Amino acid sequence: MTQIVSGILIGIFLLGLAAHEFMANEAIRYFSVQPIRLLWVAAIAIGGGLILHFYSRRSLRVQRKAKLVVVGSAAIFCTLFTIVFSYQIARLSFALGVRPGWGIFQGVPSGAVLALGLWIEFYRTCKKRPHMA
Repeated sequence: MTQIVSGILIGIFLLGLAAHEFMANEAIRYFSVQPIRLLWVAAIAIGGGLILHFYSRRSLRVQRKAKLVVVGSAAIFCTLFTIVFSYQIARLSFALGVRPGWGIFQGVPSGAVLALGLWIEFYRTCKKRPHMA
């Protein structure tokens, strides 16, 4: 019972926070200037819901394979992006004759941590048996 009540309270808090952010960041003006943007957001949400619906209807073996493909692709992309980002910052700083600045301390560790988390999830999914996925 307390889990249900706490879940409802957290949901109400998150809805209020989302509504406040929506109003404070002038999202209404952003979408009213070009209404097609709102249609794109709705299309992405509906498309994601349909993908999730069809994904949940598949067998556990197919779900596991799909998860391996998606998480593996994301891990590879994130790793390559972090490497290229680090290389570009180092190259630019040497070309300008300055030391790498704050961007190296924000971008590289956050990208590396995200890539590490994705690789760990990929490894865990690989080690699971198909019937336990």
